[in-house]
Amino acid sequence: MDWNPRYFYRTFFRDENEMEYFLANICTDEWNAEQDRGRSFSEGIELLQSQHPEYREAIQLFADKWEDMLKSEIPCGVELLRELKGQSYRIWGLTNWLAETIQITVLLIQYSILPLRQKKYMKCPK
Repeated sequence: MDWNPRYFYRTFFRDENEMEYFLANICTDEWNAEQDRGRSFSEGIELLQSQHPEYREAIQLFADKWEDMLKSEIPCGVELLRELKGQSYRIWGLTNWLAETIQITVLLIQYSILPLRQKKYMKCPK
């Protein structure tokens, strides 16, 4: 999945520099990695909000608008999975995403909601 918090925060912040400051200094990659390691969104959000109350709303939106941080499936990967599934292979996934977010993604893919949003797919090489 093509996930990037900038996809959402560009619509939230009026200024690109403020968005970059927020992502580099508040909702950092290191902070997000702690959720990847198992900390819940609610715990991570609460921690940051106590440290940066001036960004309380923007921090909460990291969880609330997580789905809007997804741009698209990676087309060649999806094509390969469909081909393998069509050949009766059992498909398993390994991810570091939170239980709270992986369910959203699985539903979006399963019900083909994600491909209907702002997508342009490239042709996969054979």
